[in-house]
Amino acid sequence: MRVNFSILSVLFFFSGFQAEGQHWTPPQSTGRDHSLAVVAAIIDGDTLSNPDEIGVFTTDGMLAGAGVLPESGALGFAVWGDDPLTEDSVEGFTVGDTMNFRVWDAERELELEASVEIISGPAVFSIDSYTRVSLTATENSIPKRSRSNQPGDVYLSAYPNPFNPSVTLHFESKKGEWGVLVTNLTGQSVKRLAATGNFLNWDGCTENGISVASGIYLLHGLGQAQGLTQSLVKIE
Repeated sequence: MRVNFSILSVLFFFSGFQAEGQHWTPPQSTGRDHSLAVVAAIIDGDTLSNPDEIGVFTTDGMLAGAGVLPESGALGFAVWGDDPLTEDSVEGFTVGDTMNFRVWDAERELELEASVEIISGPAVFSIDSYTRVSLTATENSIPKRSRSNQPGDVYLSAYPNPFNPSVTLHFESKKGEWGVLVTNLTGQSVKRLAATGNFLNWDGCTENGISVASGIYLLHGLGQAQGLTQSLVKIE
């Protein structure tokens, strides 16, 4: 599939404009933003389009901005900097931080890290700046971990990784139930797991109790872990 992104598309940059997708929920405004325009996003030669999504993360995996690709034209949205008034938490970038991009292929339910080409504007986070980029990704560029920008939220983690035959998952949440959906790289569902505590165990089997083959699997956070991802490697 090919979609032409018009550089004449009107871009709106203000709090609340970026569409909320099924995969990422755009973080709340901190009043310190850097405007982005994504003029193209490609996975292995295929150009992404609506309802695919773009996410921007800090180096330690915090979601700092997100948007859903429109039916036509470039995607414009804001990424947020840390709020200096909240000294006990970090909500986004600091000036000079590298902006890390990910793409979400909605059809295949696949989250991937993306390489960025700066077309114009600063390459790092800068308050009240505007940057135009194009993104490319491959099916092998699986993110290692992620977390939200909400105070108190932490990484979704897994140990051991690589694993065989089982793996323990950890998410520290006092807000309610959480879980994960395990999929393969093509987006096919493998196992759905739920927890009420901070840990859960996956025995490496499908819903039918069949041990999965060696390879890469993806965890998609559910409930209070919504929007978090983790890649797993099963070894023989």
